[in-house]
Amino acid sequence: MLSPQQMQLLQAVDRSGSITQAAKDVGISYKNAWDKINLLNQLLPQPLVAGNAGGAKGGGTRLTDTGRQLVQGYVLLQAEHQQYLEQLSLQLGMVETQLTPLTQIQSRLKNQFRGQLTAINWGEDDAELHIQLVNNITLIAVLPTSTMNRLGLAEGDKVLAMVKPASVFLSPQQALLTSARNHFTGSISALHPGSVNTQVSVDIGVDNPLMVSVTNASVTKLGLAEGASISAFFKAPAVVVIPA
Repeated sequence: MLSPQQMQLLQAVDRSGSITQAAKDVGISYKNAWDKINLLNQLLPQPLVAGNAGGAKGGGTRLTDTGRQLVQGYVLLQAEHQQYLEQLSLQLGMVETQLTPLTQIQSRLKNQFRGQLTAINWGEDDAELHIQLVNNITLIAVLPTSTMNRLGLAEGDKVLAMVKPASVFLSPQQALLTSARNHFTGSISALHPGSVNTQVSVDIGVDNPLMVSVTNASVTKLGLAEGASISAFFKAPAVVVIPA
């Protein structure tokens, strides 16, 4: 298998028609470049680089048909690989320049609920997803249509819905009116205080408790306590959805 530097050298030869110039472009000595090319020509069944006959424009170096096909295949493979990484990053809802492993994303999004996609309402720019959890509890998510197309989700698919604890809000008022599409009533099953924030576990009637991160001051202000009734809500765009 050719190294990235060898491929860069072949590409530079193809551009410049000169090993001397190709060596400068890659940042290696002429001897190093010549040795690399000579080794490739000896190891592979067909040579990748050949010399041009002298003439009015003098001699030079060129890629053979085999060399050019190899370079073209490498460029195509790199482009497809980069496209795959970008698409996967978007599918996971993470706008990052580098791919984040799924395990890291799941560790950040502690609220994870498995369900079935029961309905999709398509818009021009976004799609509204209805995800049925256990006990006929429905969760609403909104994803860009471009992300939906990349995910290839369809009604009936099993999905994993994830929400950051910091994206969930709490209120002791059961009938509180908000613009959030996801509004659940339940009871506080546990409080885990920290130096600044408290992690609140809320039982909303599904397999996993809904984890909510609130400040310690808010715990006091809202009068949060284990066993107390509570209303939890979060917006549909805050939900990350991937195939289960």
